[in-house]
Amino acid sequence: VDCKVTSRFAHTVMTTKALNKANVSREVSFEVELPKTSFITDFSMEIDGKTYKGEVKEKEKAREQYQKAVASGQTAGLVKASGRKMEKFSVSVNVAAKSAVIFILTHEELLQRQFGKYELMIR
Repeated sequence: VDCKVTSRFAHTVMTTKALNKANVSREVSFEVELPKTSFITDFSMEIDGKTYKGEVKEKEKAREQYQKAVASGQTAGLVKASGRKMEKFSVSVNVAAKSAVIFILTHEELLQRQFGKYELMIR
């Protein structure tokens, strides 16, 4: 986690690596909780040295495309959001055999002053 706060504005980059040592593809899930007041500005995956930027798609189309990639043994990711007070973002990724994936999630938040202080929550 790399976080920089400048003039009440927090810019956070979370990086996670998943390594599949098996001879077959495997699905991995990654979950992160973010405050409701933050917003995701970027999601990307790095596979075999190549970076793939996330795209926003209609829910069913995204799920269908993900399942198709999983069925063919390709590496693919699917991000979901849920929650009331905190946003829970879940990333499901099918990692190809003998392969590694690096996830990079960037989110930003304007911090609110409470009792003369600013608070930044990272989970």
